[in-house]
Amino acid sequence: MKKSSSTKFKKDFWQKRKVLITGGCGYLGRELVKNLISLGSFITVIDKTKKENCPIANQFPEVDLISEELNQINVVFDILKSKNIQTVIHLAAQSGVPGSQANPVAAFQANVQTTWSLLEACRLYGKVSEIVHVSSNHIYGDQKEKPTLEEAPLNSFGVYGASKACSDLIARCYAKSYGLPIGIARVTNTFGGEDPHLTHIITYTINKVLKGEPPIIKSHGLNSKGFLFLEDTIEAIKLLTEKINELNLKGEAFNFAPDEPIKIIDLVNKITKLTGETYLKPVILGKLTDPVEEEWLSNKKAKKILGWHPKYSLEEGLKITIDYFLRKG
Repeated sequence: MKKSSSTKFKKDFWQKRKVLITGGCGYLGRELVKNLISLGSFITVIDKTKKENCPIANQFPEVDLISEELNQINVVFDILKSKNIQTVIHLAAQSGVPGSQANPVAAFQANVQTTWSLLEACRLYGKVSEIVHVSSNHIYGDQKEKPTLEEAPLNSFGVYGASKACSDLIARCYAKSYGLPIGIARVTNTFGGEDPHLTHIITYTINKVLKGEPPIIKSHGLNSKGFLFLEDTIEAIKLLTEKINELNLKGEAFNFAPDEPIKIIDLVNKITKLTGETYLKPVILGKLTDPVEEEWLSNKKAKKILGWHPKYSLEEGLKITIDYFLRKG
């Protein structure tokens, strides 16, 4: 189901644009590569994943895939210069809260060191016209004010959230200190078809119920989060990229999130309803006495300044995602 959008994009912005995407072998990276290729961009990807293990190597042979770490400034500088890069979208990171918590050194290397290396290389190169640093909803941690604005303190003390908060701050530092044209996209929980993260609550629940098995909720199900359909996340990143210079947004951060969060129990029940498997009641493992967490990011700044808004409701996004897994079998 394709929807039209009232968001105003520059029709020719991406045509023949030389774009570097870091972490392009990841879920969001692959979908962004696909989208920008359709618009006529020339794509270079830096990803530590070996070519034979990266899906875009075979799917998009026109992409220049460079299997490298981002922690060497001179290597990144040489790539920027040799490819005459105009636009950089920084997605590379160690995703996943449990993995980061288990290996903090690797998490800080992947999320922090790579960011300063990339941005220092961009500073030395001096010809990048716009940079988008993709940050995370996890940087906020516990907040008293809901919905949470971009000016809120970064209260995350988990390794993943703290490492992403560090990289977020580094990006804003390079923008304000050196005038680099950097915009920060703070994205929330992205979902959609082709998501390889089968332990994430949406993909996990869909696959579970399609097998005729009751979904399992590890918590009490009362925690609430925002979930954004994949295409809305991609369109947000593209729009911010286009607007950095036009609106002088150097160092500005934007929350890209749905209008409201949803309780996990309600999300799971919505999925069972949409699949027609309402007889599959979720198994709840958590205790009702456990603390209730509510994550609710304000998207008002993105709406007001960028003119961005989610095109897809949660239910519409879930239907498309369910259809994908049904077709996949």
